[in-house]
Amino acid sequence: MGSILTVYFQPIWDLWTRTVVGYEALVRGQRADRVISAHEVFREAGEHGGAVAVDAEARRMAIERLVYLPEETRLFVNLLPKTVETIAPHLWFPRGARLERVVAEVSERTKRAERLRQGLAPLRLQGLQVALDDYGVERTNLHLLEVLQPEWIKLDLSFVREGRWELIRSLRRFVEDWPGMHLIVEGVESKVDVERCLDAGVRYMQGFALGIPLPLTDALRVEVDPR
Repeated sequence: MGSILTVYFQPIWDLWTRTVVGYEALVRGQRADRVISAHEVFREAGEHGGAVAVDAEARRMAIERLVYLPEETRLFVNLLPKTVETIAPHLWFPRGARLERVVAEVSERTKRAERLRQGLAPLRLQGLQVALDDYGVERTNLHLLEVLQPEWIKLDLSFVREGRWELIRSLRRFVEDWPGMHLIVEGVESKVDVERCLDAGVRYMQGFALGIPLPLTDALRVEVDPR
């Protein structure tokens, strides 16, 4: 049984100023009895060769809602590696999108780094920023960092879950040495996690302790105490 595609939004916090700097758009599937995860959505789509189409539609739906986000925030949207490999770059985002408020999240697993750089180049001239997602899942990908020069590094949630606080501190220092680059730590699921990240000097965080993924109206209504 199929599902209706929908998009949820999760806040990304600046804990130094206690403000939301952006929202990540996360694809979900809506069924009569439940909401299904992005993994399940893409698994079902992949079985019918439709993963790239779902990826594009999720971005379109998210960017369509950009007008409702606070003007000072950015919208983080995902680019599936298969999209990068098979679709022309001018089709990665809907025509007329306000790219100066958008951050494209690309996976560390992306194999076509040079194609990705070339495809993103004209979009970045329009103000698009880039985030390297799931960083540290495999081996630290210095080549991809050098090629893409992303504005944001999103550290994989496994670092917090495994309590690798000193490594997080070291990676934060490493990222800060790159001009214009910022570290976002994902998987922050408790106030203890928040405090430990702050102790490690982390400024930007995302996770259930700071807001769960919700439909946009609900996400904008929720008040969270980040400390």
